[in-house]
Amino acid sequence: MPIIGSTRYVSKKAIIDTKGELELGEDVVISDAVRIILHEHPFKKKENWIKKPVVRHKLKMERNSFVGYGSIITFGCSYIAEGVVIGAGSVVTNDINEPYSIWGGNPARKIGVRE
Repeated sequence: MPIIGSTRYVSKKAIIDTKGELELGEDVVISDAVRIILHEHPFKKKENWIKKPVVRHKLKMERNSFVGYGSIITFGCSYIAEGVVIGAGSVVTNDINEPYSIWGGNPARKIGVRE
């Protein structure tokens, strides 16, 4: 079940996986065409994966964060620090622990700091 802060914007065109858990702080913005993936299938073993339950993940986004148009946040990311900006089209595969940092690219990497 999502936990959403009091003031935030989540685009109607964003796709948020409801199989996992999402917590959004106040003033978080999730732009159009963003995809947040909160589960995975257990493919690592050779056995029949289709009969296995999905693995559910959690993502916590701290307050004042922004996710740009068309970005993808995968289940490898469980935490996005306060004030983080994720540029349009980025693919986030790991946690972002540095507050007020700016990230972009595929895979996303730090490209700046908000002043």
